[in-house]
Amino acid sequence: MASSRFCSTVLISFSIAAEKGEPYALLNLAECYINGNGTEVDIEEAIHCYFTIITGNYEDEIKKLAFDD
Repeated sequence: MASSRFCSTVLISFSIAAEKGEPYALLNLAECYINGNGTEVDIEEAIHCYFTIITGNYEDEIKKLAFDD
């Protein structure tokens, strides 16, 4: 149960940072939504995060998306 609370806390932290425009927070938030870490799987929210990265001129994060395993 502690790991579930930890994931929820991390998700909240990523959400706050993403709202402030932190690109790596957006990337990590998208991964949480894809994998269901701290939340239900939500592909639409993940796509929204990725779209924000792509349209926000975050070159390094786009490279990470393109070359991530």
